[in-house]
Amino acid sequence: MIPAFVMSLLTSVLVLFYGYKSFKALDSTGEQDDVQWLTFWLLYSGLNFIEYFSDTLLFWLPFYYEIKFGILVYLGYFRGAKFWYDSALKSWIKSKETTIDSAIQTAESKAKGYADQAQGIVKEKAQKVANQAVNMALKTAVADKSN
Repeated sequence: MIPAFVMSLLTSVLVLFYGYKSFKALDSTGEQDDVQWLTFWLLYSGLNFIEYFSDTLLFWLPFYYEIKFGILVYLGYFRGAKFWYDSALKSWIKSKETTIDSAIQTAESKAKGYADQAQGIVKEKAQKVANQAVNMALKTAVADKSN
């Protein structure tokens, strides 16, 4: 077994490399590599989300990090992402698309509301601080003139 910190580093380097391959795909003229890397990132984001919850349960399994690394190699190098997207993921997402879109729209709307509320609070607090600073400056100026 390879130490977990080494596998974590190797996985990070591999993901960074895949990011660079995605950059190269964006600059290429063909579409095949674009599809490969878009499907990879779609599957990677889904696996990353699942891993957030399952990692604490699975990390103790022998060769967990090696298996995770192997899955990323398979998805990226051997076009496994495209295979899994075409054979299973696309139809599953299509069947849930309306629900997903609705959830995203609701979340975006709530997030905008919270952001607008936070912006109002920040503006109000900034105005108070600015007023206090001006008052202190005026008091200091008046006190200095008195002396």
